[in-house]
Amino acid sequence: MFVQSGTLYVDRPPIEEISRPMSPFGQVIGFAVNAQDSWCAYLADAIADTRFELFCVHLDGGFEGRISHVLPPDYDVAGDFKFSLAGDRVIYRAGRTALGNWELYSVPSEGGQVRKINAPLAPGTMVESFSILDSLRVRYVVSGGPKAAAFAVPILGGLAQSEIFSNNFESGSTGDWR
Repeated sequence: MFVQSGTLYVDRPPIEEISRPMSPFGQVIGFAVNAQDSWCAYLADAIADTRFELFCVHLDGGFEGRISHVLPPDYDVAGDFKFSLAGDRVIYRAGRTALGNWELYSVPSEGGQVRKINAPLAPGTMVESFSILDSLRVRYVVSGGPKAAAFAVPILGGLAQSEIFSNNFESGSTGDWR
């Protein structure tokens, strides 16, 4: 995969454009391919200039379209989206860029129901980062309040969350992971 002049191409023969038609000033600014090499998710402002949304395309043809939820005008998708280990879901953060109030979402690679998977956030806090913990769970870090905390949540969302880290520390420092 490579991006040239803001357009995403697959680099296996035949070389072809795989990103959707863009708005006049649209461009692809990031992409990820799942471990099975069957799906490519990409971040682009294809529909509205400077509103970055998440799209996915099946590399053998078939589905291609927006998979992130419909975003209000001042919202974007962050560039740190990831595929689940099975490659069938994309996990991403979205929020108001100016305020940095990012939340965490999970959506099937082929599109479908988008689920917010983080717990309700206290005012002034956000999902700062996340990682795929295993085939069933996502770990995410909440920061912005007096304490930062990390949680494990099912990749499909749900109320069963467990706090796996909590400490008073500055954002970006390390702590005691359980």
